[in-house]
Amino acid sequence: MKEFSIDEKEAGLRLDKQLLKILNNCGSGFIYKMLRKKNITLNGAKASGNEHLKAGDVIRIYFSDETFSKLSDKRIDTIPVSSGDHDISGMIIFENEDMIILNKPAGLLSQKASAGDISLNELCIRYLIEKNELSEDRLSVFKPSVCNRLDRNTSGLIIFAKNYSAAVSLSEMLKMRELKKYYLCLVKGRIEKSERTDGYLVKDGGKNKVSVYSDHREAR
Repeated sequence: MKEFSIDEKEAGLRLDKQLLKILNNCGSGFIYKMLRKKNITLNGAKASGNEHLKAGDVIRIYFSDETFSKLSDKRIDTIPVSSGDHDISGMIIFENEDMIILNKPAGLLSQKASAGDISLNELCIRYLIEKNELSEDRLSVFKPSVCNRLDRNTSGLIIFAKNYSAAVSLSEMLKMRELKKYYLCLVKGRIEKSERTDGYLVKDGGKNKVSVYSDHREAR
């Protein structure tokens, strides 16, 4: 049997969503079946899955260690923060108990594009683990993440939420434009006159590549 206690920073998430984070190698249908059979309980009682978790709630999963291990994959990238180019301490411009604001350099991904990538997101998680603010076991319950993204070759400020409540609040502020974004484009050369340049962006989702065209007909 595995037991997970919910703290204040994780409160608010639905039980089924939390279980999908813990048992991330199985689908929602299996989760609901285990809830119906009381192989998974909330505070010692049968649950439907749509309950919103509160601080102090206890989730119990009555699986064997072998079954739990197969259904939950808690592995994370073991990138040492202090190694070479992956030291993020110099990127941090603000940090409190809820978030980190970092100045991402050009050339570093905000989040992974493929399995072998190194991104700022994983570096921040490793940073919290090495500071003992996060354990690998807690990653089964909630995985901290960046709230905004910048392209690999764009430098600038990235907000990283340390807990669920901060992630919800910051994402909502970004969505409602309560947090404003400003971009600065640096141009090399001498500008002789005022000029406007228009472009049409087309994204190839399969290649994760964006192309810019000067004519909208080329962009089709």
